[in-house]
Amino acid sequence: MSPPVATHPRLLDAAVQGQRIVAQAVEQFGGIDIWVNNAGIFPSEKILEMSDALWDQVLDVNVRGVFAGAREAAKRLPCGPLLRPYADPLRR
Repeated sequence: MSPPVATHPRLLDAAVQGQRIVAQAVEQFGGIDIWVNNAGIFPSEKILEMSDALWDQVLDVNVRGVFAGAREAAKRLPCGPLLRPYADPLRR
């Protein structure tokens, strides 16, 4: 049987949602063993037609969301803030 997994839909406010998601995981599962940043939106707008508001939304989810979620999860990971980005330049 697979261990329980918590997922969350699109982040609305990165910092607030990061706190909520981590708190929900701790409450529901008793802690966090691993954190996977899998937030991302990819609008199909051409860059010359993309509004500033849409670009802000992309940055909020794809950059702020990843940062905020990782920061909150690191506070609760049993090993402490040992986080490694997926594209690790030290991995050979």
